[in-house]
Amino acid sequence: MTLNSKLTNMKSAIKIIDKINNDIRENVLKSGIALACFVISYFIWFNVLLSFVVASAVAIIILRWDSRIYIAIGLVFLIACPILLAFGQDAIAEKTAIYAYYMMALGIFLQLVHYVRGLLFTSKEHPQFTSIYEREKKIIYVSIAVISIMAILFSGSFAFLYKKMKGELDNNIEQVDYILGNKMNENKQIMRQLSENQQKLADEVYAAKEVNELSAKILIENASGDEELAAQLQNSIQEMGYANVYVKQNGKLISDFTLIEHCVSCAGIVEELKNVMYDTLELTARENKNFTNEIVITLGADQVIIGNSDISLSLIHGSDFGDDAREMKRELSAEGFNVASVGIIGRSDYEKTVVKYSSPNKRKAQMVKDYLDETRDVELEEVEKLATDAAIVLGKKINANEN
Repeated sequence: MTLNSKLTNMKSAIKIIDKINNDIRENVLKSGIALACFVISYFIWFNVLLSFVVASAVAIIILRWDSRIYIAIGLVFLIACPILLAFGQDAIAEKTAIYAYYMMALGIFLQLVHYVRGLLFTSKEHPQFTSIYEREKKIIYVSIAVISIMAILFSGSFAFLYKKMKGELDNNIEQVDYILGNKMNENKQIMRQLSENQQKLADEVYAAKEVNELSAKILIENASGDEELAAQLQNSIQEMGYANVYVKQNGKLISDFTLIEHCVSCAGIVEELKNVMYDTLELTARENKNFTNEIVITLGADQVIIGNSDISLSLIHGSDFGDDAREMKRELSAEGFNVASVGIIGRSDYEKTVVKYSSPNKRKAQMVKDYLDETRDVELEEVEKLATDAAIVLGKKINANEN
């Protein structure tokens, strides 16, 4: 480009700017209308660019500026599209193409407005063109009517198709959501089942591991209150061939019942260990899946070894046989029981012998009952408090009627 052409373009640009400046000064009202359109558009759409386009279009119509500027801007946007696509800016190129379409469409619309207005003003200033004007006017009216009808039909068709397609799209979205939801639930169920199968397989493999006398680890926690009981049980288990037997004292913690926790594959060993413990049927044993080869025995008071001399008794005469209580005292004393007292109850018609006890002394009462079962019909009765470990209310002997 030569220097003269550059100067010519600059002069043209300066003329355009001067024209815009002069038109704004000479047409304050029209300029105010364009500015009002800008403000109103901004408050409607909150978009500066769109508000500027609307205001400039109004200014071009009322101030009679050249509307081809929009076509030129549209062409610039259109030329920029392939350049942007070449640089990988697809999103910007798509927006630029939209801007190009709107600019060119607006430019053509404004050209049509200028054309119609030119015909109107030309016919009024030059009467010799009246017939031509009337003919062109009819053509313009017919064209506007046809375009309006087509626009209405297009808008209605578009609205109908949009509504229908939107309904179909919503249905498809609901179906997709339903399918995806079911699929997610199925996946969750599959994952849960897989996890359960893996856990089951792990348990089976775990249970398949052989635990024997050499590999088993046995911990005895003493909560019985008898400090020597754990050591005695340890010796008994070691005599059975188990090498890893340990003792732990729980201090002041006392438990009434014994609990055995063991690994999955240690159930057989636990049954063997019960043979050296008391009240085998009453013992509580449960698996602990966190154990590999461990057995934990928490000794309770039910494993304390009780001798006859450890049981204090009181005898109460409850039948017609007056010497029965004295004879029973001699028998019990001979067996080692500690008979503290002999008394008489207010009634003497006890058919059965009753062994009364308080809750902590149930084992002792059971031992007394086991001894008396050979000659008497005996039953246990729990009471709140006794002065001795157990109280025997003597009833009739089994063979009393025969005697």
